[in-house]
Amino acid sequence: QPLVRETLDAADEPLELLFEAYAGAMYPQDEMEDEEEEEGGGGGSGSSELKIDRAEMIHLLQDFEIMARGAPIEAMCGVFVGCKQALNPTEFKRCIARAALALSPEEDEEGAPISTNDHKLRWLLKQLPLRIDFTKLPVLDVQRRVRVLAAAEHIAGLLMV
Repeated sequence: QPLVRETLDAADEPLELLFEAYAGAMYPQDEMEDEEEEEGGGGGSGSSELKIDRAEMIHLLQDFEIMARGAPIEAMCGVFVGCKQALNPTEFKRCIARAALALSPEEDEEGAPISTNDHKLRWLLKQLPLRIDFTKLPVLDVQRRVRVLAAAEHIAGLLMV
């Protein structure tokens, strides 16, 4: 999927901001860092040591009403295949792309079909700037909210929303 990879690469900075905003928002990071050090992976710095729990990623999707609250749809079953409970930044981006496949509608707001995987990913990313004005971010502190706002702004410029 070269187009999906290109879109993910282009959206790397805003996805990193979203990752940093939600990673640890619901679950303490020090527990996950201890696990990582025990596994011998404590050599990096910054966000490379952060992990985002699957529930935090789902909360992100729910905050922007990309995914409804309550029981997840059946199509979400494959989103986290091959991943642990806590995701690193690369796994997070892969799971966002997979979630786009599971959650995107058949048509966009103008009624045009959403048929390619890249178009589905772009639809998901586009929801952030489109919905940021009325999205409440109840689990995020001010610094985390600033990251989400910056990510939405960056995506808006990237996708010309």
